[in-house]
Amino acid sequence: MQKRQVNINAVKAAIDEYFSEVILKSEVKDNDSLLPSLLSIKGVEYVHRKIDTTKEDEMRRIAEYKLNRFLQEHPDNSLKLFIDLQIEKATEWQSHFPEYKRNPEQKTYFYLLKRWKEFLQEDFHIIPLIKGGKQVKSYSDFFDETGIAKRLKDKHGIILNPTENFEKLKLVRTDLYELKKNEFIEERNIDGVETSEFEILCFRRAWLQNELSVIKQWMNPNYEGKNYLLSTSKQIELAKYKHYVELEIEKVDRIFNTNPFDDLFEKALLFEVIEKPKNEGHKEAIKAYYQTTFNLWLNEKKGWITGDPIKYNQLVTKENFQEFLKEEEEERQLKLKSYEEEKESWQKPIKNRVKKNSENFSLRQIAIAYSVLDIQINSKNARSILAKHSNLTSIDKLLSKRILRPSELTKISDNRTKDSKHLKDLLAAKRLVSGMKITQGLKSIDRIIIAFQNNFNNKY
Repeated sequence: MQKRQVNINAVKAAIDEYFSEVILKSEVKDNDSLLPSLLSIKGVEYVHRKIDTTKEDEMRRIAEYKLNRFLQEHPDNSLKLFIDLQIEKATEWQSHFPEYKRNPEQKTYFYLLKRWKEFLQEDFHIIPLIKGGKQVKSYSDFFDETGIAKRLKDKHGIILNPTENFEKLKLVRTDLYELKKNEFIEERNIDGVETSEFEILCFRRAWLQNELSVIKQWMNPNYEGKNYLLSTSKQIELAKYKHYVELEIEKVDRIFNTNPFDDLFEKALLFEVIEKPKNEGHKEAIKAYYQTTFNLWLNEKKGWITGDPIKYNQLVTKENFQEFLKEEEEERQLKLKSYEEEKESWQKPIKNRVKKNSENFSLRQIAIAYSVLDIQINSKNARSILAKHSNLTSIDKLLSKRILRPSELTKISDNRTKDSKHLKDLLAAKRLVSGMKITQGLKSIDRIIIAFQNNFNNKY
């Protein structure tokens, strides 16, 4: 008899704990009924509060909590299995209370379990899932329409997978992918590393590969100890989702493995944008040259990082290749011009570089002389002027020395050294003009020299 009493007490304790929820001790209200057990986690105390099974909202809360735990262990989303197991457990517990009609305490537990079973069979099905012993609605529709799916996602982060419907499953898994992708990006931001489209593509490839493993688990009859076979319809829907995932993997792999420059190069040859190769060997050499130089140009001008196929696919365009060819042609012309100038300097005999007047004038002296002669120095005549009067060759520097106002030639700067040098430049410019045998120019420069010397003497 004593053994029977121990068993009943153990069952009562199990039922009490089953129909309770763990809350912070600080949140206990005056009318709460508590179990004697007390938990302490890292110094924080928790208690077991009995739920009021006469209240539907509390019954529903405990049902959803247990459904949540069940779905974590059985991701096949079998609500019917959950309900059947709960009813089976409640029925087994009821068998321990044979005296419930005469024993008030047993009666309390017996009818608590009876209310629980009725709730699971009737009230928990706000929108009927089964009618007349037959399932009339998919589990995913049932979870959506009852709000169970939303509550599980919002409160516990659990996403229910409608494996019986390919289109719905694809949408659910796509949403989950976006969630995980954002977590991936956030983690990289915390780690202080950038996330380009290349890293996102790598993440997607890994995600899709893992999806194949998830599908395999769903289709395994022994997964998580389920020990049942999927219906033919569910197998077909999962096979469709698997095919979709495999196609997505192929898309990603094509981005990684395809070289978009191949097509660009063939079109450039077709429309005669680049030189026509003589044979296949020559063609491969031309292609290697253009791909290498174009890639370097993309590195320098477009910010492409070598090894990023996403960015590369975006940048290998007709417009960018045309821009590259234009810049390359401009650079080629500059190099050609530089070569011709250096060639001329090497081939021109030294004797031809000695000026007839045997004097090598500075750029400023030349500029003074031509200003006095009223001959404008410009980009067209500058080279020939330099060739006549100087060994210097910089056209730009000569143009920068031009006299803009005649008053510059007679103005004192208040710097004796600078003014002395200017007087020497005036005298040298006179020699240059004299060598050109232009009488009027000599008279003009004589007047300038006299005026400057007078200003010089008065100042110093």
